[in-house]
Amino acid sequence: MAGGSDDGARDVPARVSQARELAARGQLDEALVLLRAVLYEDIDCAAAQAAVQDVRRAWLARAASAGPAMRADAAPAVGSPVGAPEAVPTRAASPPVTTGAPPGRRGPSLVALFAVLALVLAMAAVFAPRRRPLVTPSPTSTLAPAPVAAATTPWPAVSEPPGGQDDTGPLAGIDPALRDAIRATLTLYGRALQRADLALLAQARPDLSEEARAQAVAPFRGALNVTTQLRVVEVAREGDRARVPILRRDVVIGGRGADAPPVRETLSFRRRGGAWALEK
Repeated sequence: MAGGSDDGARDVPARVSQARELAARGQLDEALVLLRAVLYEDIDCAAAQAAVQDVRRAWLARAASAGPAMRADAAPAVGSPVGAPEAVPTRAASPPVTTGAPPGRRGPSLVALFAVLALVLAMAAVFAPRRRPLVTPSPTSTLAPAPVAAATTPWPAVSEPPGGQDDTGPLAGIDPALRDAIRATLTLYGRALQRADLALLAQARPDLSEEARAQAVAPFRGALNVTTQLRVVEVAREGDRARVPILRRDVVIGGRGADAPPVRETLSFRRRGGAWALEK
């Protein structure tokens, strides 16, 4: 295969020279066919490209010189004086060869000329530098933040201390240290969700994986208004451990997610040295 490619490359100058000889003899169609074959094998051949340009100029010159002669041949002789000798037309240059086309129509010549022009335009398109289309920036629009007040219907227990619940119900009658730990955890947890702060969420919920924390804050990103409500459902203590099921409800306006039904989660606390903390 490599030998055939080298032979073709060495044969290119001879084929280009042969095409030029055909063009010099007026055989422009044959010259163009030969040059097309060379360019098909090597589109970057400068000699073949220059020869195509020369053939194109020859076609244009022939078309310009052949036009008046053909119009003179097709002109009617009804205006000549009676008895005047008919002028014998002389063919100064080689007229374009016609294949049965009626006078005044240069079908094959025009087709060949258009073929040359199409080839030249195609080559120009290949070698022309490609430009990226200009992108017109779309006008930016500013969204006015939605009013915070009266966003949704408030959930029960409107007046609650930080932590999401007062000391009645499930938090009544338990170890004060455990109650404070539960309320501090819920306060930090709710603040991290409303801010969509992964670092703060890692402090509030060290028991969650990175993927779970990322999924938890995803609906809050880009939100105009966020409300998170956390309520303790039950406190089940067994010695130094306590299991605290909670109910979480998120109200998101303008974020990546819509309002979702309440979600039930379970927090596990453990006492070490008199202090309660969330188990990791």
